[in-house]
Amino acid sequence: MNMLPNYILAFILFVFLIYSGIHIQKAKIQNTFLYGLAILITLLLLGMSLYGIFHSMSLGQVQSILENHFS
Repeated sequence: MNMLPNYILAFILFVFLIYSGIHIQKAKIQNTFLYGLAILITLLLLGMSLYGIFHSMSLGQVQSILENHFS
């Protein structure tokens, strides 16, 4: 049950990336900086959730590893 948020978050973020890839081809983006920032945050969260899935960790543990690495 501890890994369920990782799977849910990974699925939601993956669907968002697919939707945004389709959306950017159909419409003009008004603020590309904010759109790029949203994509970067999405990729970071997707990477965190996939790391947690592969190493059987919760998202809190992955976050603490990242915080300890950069501090």
